[in-house]
Amino acid sequence: MKPPTVFLGEMTNPELEAFLAAHDTVIVPTGSTEQHGPHGPLLTDVLVPNEVARRVAPRIGAVVAPTINYGLSYPHVGFTGVVHIRIPTFMALVEDVAVSLAAITAITTIRWRSPMPARTPRRGCPRRSGRSP
Repeated sequence: MKPPTVFLGEMTNPELEAFLAAHDTVIVPTGSTEQHGPHGPLLTDVLVPNEVARRVAPRIGAVVAPTINYGLSYPHVGFTGVVHIRIPTFMALVEDVAVSLAAITAITTIRWRSPMPARTPRRGCPRRSGRSP
């Protein structure tokens, strides 16, 4: 028997359905793949929000969606290993993820030091509001 998990990607469909019988929140960690000096991994800005989400999820009755590993890293262009996407691409990605998870109803994003636009939805529910976040 496998141990319980808060990570949506590690759950089976029946496990997720059982979770949703009593809960309705998903956390979507977001981060960037970029340099952090010679000592830090490129995924630092992904690892931190993912760990925060892992610790918070049981306390608030949430599952943790797979992390969005790409962000607005354009200030770091030129460093080896930086992966950046455009603002409209990032916004569309976050919106598509939120809409596809709308059955879970409450969606929260966690980010770590990323220079994201102020309009990024942090908590919203397309199903409750009648529109996309």
